[in-house]
Amino acid sequence: MAVDHMFEGNPIPVNYNMMPKCIYSQPEIASIGLNIEQAKAEGMKVKVLKYHLKQLVKQ
Repeated sequence: MAVDHMFEGNPIPVNYNMMPKCIYSQPEIASIGLNIEQAKAEGMKVKVLKYHLKQLVKQ
């Protein structure tokens, strides 16, 4: 996107709803897209699944 904008002058619109994000912690946490409140505000049906991070096995 940046190179296209620099050389072609045609900026591609950015969809910030799909911007990946991460938290550098132990264990690592990452997400892509809207959070629960944002999705509900957009009128989307939301289903939440929760589990303990201890259940993740990292090799």
